[in-house]
Parts: sequence; C-alpha cells; structure tokens
Amino acid sequence: MSAPRVFVIRHGETEWSVNGRHTGTTDIPLTANGERRIRATGRALVGNDRPIVPKKLAHIYVSPRTRAQRTLELLDLGLKEPYP
Repeated sequence: MSAPRVFVIRHGETEWSVNGRHTGTTDIPLTANGERRIRATGRALVGNDRPIVPKKLAHIYVSPRTRAQRTLELLDLGLKEPYP
C-alpha cells in the first residue's frame, strides 16, 4: 500500500492577485489568463498516467468562492457533481 498523498492547488489568477491585492472573502472571478493556466495545470497533473488520478481521490476540499469552484471545474477531474 502506498503512502497517502496530498495535493494543494491554489485558485487561478484574479485581477486582484495580478495587482497584489488580497482577495479574502470577496468573490473575484478568474482572469482569462488564470483560466488558461489552470487548464494547463490540469493537463499536466490530472490523468491515469499523471500524479493526480481522479478515481483514486478520497477527498476534495474546495472553497465556496467562485474562483475556487471555477479552478476545480477547470482541472477537469471528471466530477459528476459540484463540490460545496
């Protein structure tokens, strides 16, 4: 049995993160560049021959903020339902 692994992925770029502002509890969407970069992250990390194998995930924790939910969606884990 292999040791458990933990993956932490921060939400993609927002207008505020570009400007060095802290987003906190505001619900700022991802920029187009942020979406492109998260899609690239998903292609690099997610798949049966990649570090993150979706069917082997035991838990997913994600903020309810739009930027975090969109980041999870763009990673393309093949989820059948949204995560709260």
